[in-house]
Amino acid sequence: MKASRTTVARTTVALMAVALVPAIAVLAIAVLPARASATGDARAGAANAGVGRRLAGSQLPFIAVAQADVEVLQGGTATLPFHIEGAHGGGATVTIVIGVAGGATVKSIAVTHVVPSPTSSQVSFVCRLAPGTYVWTVRALDRLRRTPTIVRSAHLTVEAVYPSAANIDRAIAWLKKRSGVTAVAVVDTAGVLHGWNDDRQFVTASVIKAMLLVEYLRTHASVSSSALATLTPMIEFSDNNAAEAIYHVVGDGGLYALAKAAGMKHFAIYGQLFGAQLTAADQARYFYRLPSLVPRAHRALALYLLSHIVSYQSWGVPAVARPRGWQVWFKGGWRGTDLGQLVHQVARLHKGARTFSMAVFTDGDPSQGYGIETIQGVAARVLAGK
Repeated sequence: MKASRTTVARTTVALMAVALVPAIAVLAIAVLPARASATGDARAGAANAGVGRRLAGSQLPFIAVAQADVEVLQGGTATLPFHIEGAHGGGATVTIVIGVAGGATVKSIAVTHVVPSPTSSQVSFVCRLAPGTYVWTVRALDRLRRTPTIVRSAHLTVEAVYPSAANIDRAIAWLKKRSGVTAVAVVDTAGVLHGWNDDRQFVTASVIKAMLLVEYLRTHASVSSSALATLTPMIEFSDNNAAEAIYHVVGDGGLYALAKAAGMKHFAIYGQLFGAQLTAADQARYFYRLPSLVPRAHRALALYLLSHIVSYQSWGVPAVARPRGWQVWFKGGWRGTDLGQLVHQVARLHKGARTFSMAVFTDGDPSQGYGIETIQGVAARVLAGK
């Protein structure tokens, strides 16, 4: 018997309703966690959220991953990034475990809060571990007391403070035997100043050009092509006329403002630019902090110029350090004085996790070559073994 159009329509609607029931049920389960998180204070919502998360979590592996190898200086702050995913109940308790490879645990750091899942997080701590390479792992328990099914560890490398006190002491002992008036200052990778005669004032010579560069960049939002054409020879070729042109813009007030910002204690100008007075300690601190004193927009320019000084002026620290793999930003100065020849150099050095600075000042040298040999001898002893 042929069905009426009304009967067919009713049958079709009924079949569609039956087909939609599973889809609506699945949608309801999927939506429950989102609704519960929006009304987290309601008991029913919290219960539904737990059910939803358990259903979702049962389909995922429980992952605890150390996300990166980390290098840190001894006494510095180490930051260990990690990732948690697939934890039942939407979170996990986490402990970071640091140990020697295949051996004992040397440090454990419990995360004080429940870590949501999934999430990427990190733990920071002051690292006082002995220098060496360690393995760090994320230990986790979800709310059903499960341990991760996938775990990945990473390495933590602790670098000793550099240069060593022994190397600095050897450099100072050698420097004391050289002719003339000498001084040395080293700011190590921990930011601690070491030195000898380091608060004695010397005539600046061309070392002050590094101050002119930074003060000009600190006080100009942009650098015109004509300004760049003056700053470049001032640093790369140590051009005195270019330095006088920048000094005319910056002035004594600008140099004193920079000295204050850099924490210099004994900087003074007496009548002329190249007769200004400074100390090895002040300049070592200045070069250690130099990038932070330059506006971010100009930082790359400043570091480029201070690392691209012409080869025939790249004696002293860069001549010793670069073959050992160090990046070097530096400025030297030389001139005649009443005592003889004056030769100075200040440098900032970087390799791997290590950054430190040093300044070597000499006056009364029998020749410029002798002063250069003094600076290179100090650098070789400071960098011995690396």
